[in-house]
Amino acid sequence: MKTLDISTKPGGSPVSQARRCYQPPDRVHLAELIASVRPDALVLQPGTSEEVSAPLDPSTFYLSVAPYRDATHPCEMHSLTTCLGEMRDTEIGVRVADATTGEVLIDRRQRTADNGFAGLWLPRDRELRVSVEAGGDTGEAVVRTGSDDPTCLTEIRLG
Repeated sequence: MKTLDISTKPGGSPVSQARRCYQPPDRVHLAELIASVRPDALVLQPGTSEEVSAPLDPSTFYLSVAPYRDATHPCEMHSLTTCLGEMRDTEIGVRVADATTGEVLIDRRQRTADNGFAGLWLPRDRELRVSVEAGGDTGEAVVRTGSDDPTCLTEIRLG
């Protein structure tokens, strides 16, 4: 696996950063690019079996959250380019708090992307309570942000 020497810092989605930093060969269309987020790196596959990785900021953790009402899918490591959530382009309220102290880290409204996910940059090595609200329905889950933890959260059922 090749490693890209770039900085993927909080403030944008890893896939938009991938598109800025990785120029596929002329024969590869950007639509064929597969991008996934692991706890420590953004991993790109440019339409071949070759992988290229870009390390993530070691103090942060990228979590993709897809709340749902009716249907979901199991997911461990989020695929930015192929994973689809049920609630696409939907305004949601997101609150993230430390599961032990209750300290609120995020409390905002945002829209899910066209793929049904909302991306969150979180502090690494914490246990956090993620709450989501949409249309008066709420749901929550406790997550961990360590080096072996999932980067995809598809288990928050609203109701």
